[in-house]
Amino acid sequence: MDFDLSEEQRLLKESIDGLLTDSYDFDARKKYQKEKGGWSKAVWGKLAEQGLLGLAFHPDYPTTPYFFVNYTCETGAGQPECTGSGDTIIARFQVSGNPNVADLTSRRTMLVIDQPFSNHNAGDLKFGPDGNLWIPMGDGGSANDPNCFAQRDDSLLGKVLRIDVNQ
Repeated sequence: MDFDLSEEQRLLKESIDGLLTDSYDFDARKKYQKEKGGWSKAVWGKLAEQGLLGLAFHPDYPTTPYFFVNYTCETGAGQPECTGSGDTIIARFQVSGNPNVADLTSRRTMLVIDQPFSNHNAGDLKFGPDGNLWIPMGDGGSANDPNCFAQRDDSLLGKVLRIDVNQ
């Protein structure tokens, strides 16, 4: 299945075998290739561990026409829930009447997580054997987890989160 998204929808292309093949910049000026398990540049063009980090289709797709994305946001890009450039957003989208095109007006933000640094964001999205969406979160960045986010109970950073997307 090859998604043919318009420039303003820029989200991604998905190949039939489920491997993310490439992603497009917000204004479609630059194309970024997946390299060794991560994206080579952030969506807005900075060298970083940011941008589109993961995508998963609902387990009942296409009956349930949703897909979920894990990405970092940029303030001023039309997302009021983005309070800091580089924050992680987990969002749900629905395909449009054309099953090869995302309906951007269907975006539902499910989770926003502050990211104190531009690296160690982790990424990916998978549906686990429990049917929940599994979201691996990096430790928040810098070197050696200086804020000990991964060890703290009051932080979502450095954890694997699970969300029941059917609620």
